[in-house]
Amino acid sequence: MQHEAGHEPSTAATAFAPAHRAGPETVERAWRTLSELAFVREVVNSLPFVVAVLNRDRQLVFWNDALFKAIGAEDVGDVLGKRPGEAIQCVHATEGRGGCGTSEACRHCGALRAVLRCLVTDGPADEECRISTRVDGQGHSLDLKVTARPVKVEGETFVIVTVADISDAKRRRALERLFFHDVINLAGGLRGMVELMQQIKDPDRLHRLTKDLSAISDSLLDEIMAQRELSAVESGEYHPRPDDMLVGDLFHEVAHHLRHHEAARSHSIVVEPVAGDLLLRADHTLARRVLVNMLKNALEASPRGSDVRLTAEVGAPGFVRLSVHNAGHMPREVQLQMFQRSFSTKGADRGLGTYSMKLFTEQYLGGRLRFESTEDAGTVFTTELPASPFGRSAAAPPDLPGDAE
Repeated sequence: MQHEAGHEPSTAATAFAPAHRAGPETVERAWRTLSELAFVREVVNSLPFVVAVLNRDRQLVFWNDALFKAIGAEDVGDVLGKRPGEAIQCVHATEGRGGCGTSEACRHCGALRAVLRCLVTDGPADEECRISTRVDGQGHSLDLKVTARPVKVEGETFVIVTVADISDAKRRRALERLFFHDVINLAGGLRGMVELMQQIKDPDRLHRLTKDLSAISDSLLDEIMAQRELSAVESGEYHPRPDDMLVGDLFHEVAHHLRHHEAARSHSIVVEPVAGDLLLRADHTLARRVLVNMLKNALEASPRGSDVRLTAEVGAPGFVRLSVHNAGHMPREVQLQMFQRSFSTKGADRGLGTYSMKLFTEQYLGGRLRFESTEDAGTVFTTELPASPFGRSAAAPPDLPGDAE
């Protein structure tokens, strides 16, 4: 079998889908054939959502104006022959040897699964898809509903892909479910404690319960504020207010806050000693929120009875490195989808914790967030945040290893 020069054969080894691509002449011929069908062009351009036509090698050979506008394309050459992930700048599009569809992470792409199933069965396929993109240095998370339908034109099979952006609906549903889940749990705890206090006569025990009641009330308020902060950040309405803070104080504040969390009942939170002159310069609300989510996730993922440890040290020049370690290990499938907005191991419409950690850290705090997870060492989430110029200077230790996402 002959292949066009400069393109890999369909048998090329990849982590998922075949790498082979049709050559430029074949792609251009398909584009001309479809472009000359005036009725098709008028219909797809009248639709308010994205429509794309792919050849059997998953390359774009036709599309509507909605796609052109969505990716900010200026010329046909910006789209023609590319695969969808390459056109929208998916963060995994360049990881595989054959581009979009060929990396390990692509195994979990709903859009790709829909297209492949359509090609294999010669029938329709529908999937929801989570995609993380990076455009002009800014990260974006998309939740999409993807529909793939086969069509034959002049004896050649193409796949018509329609894409509906369901990000807002998914986000609202996740926010609502997460909010009500956590708030109802805390409200239930408040009610139970109030009922218990009504039966107690011992002043000392009553005093202790009053302090616990105050802590749970603070947690309830904190959950409400967390939802408000995430909504404000996603909509671009949040304005960070950087300030200096002692890392040790921040650690103890976060650990104290979560001592009443249900996940902390079977674990010990260990705050390793932090040098007194280790200072951050960051928005306190968001830095605290990132650490709360890091610690909460660690508690929920740890084997029962194990420790969760918080450590801090000087990081890359000008940064402080904060880490949360737990003994649990994440399966590779979970690691590959960790920072996608709607992904969660806790059930449908969850998954905002790690997504918000990365959003807050990298787009509002000027830092970096990553993780490592192995069966032997457990899981460590690490964030590097800007150091205060008034604290210990960062004397240029080596950078963190590459992203594990």
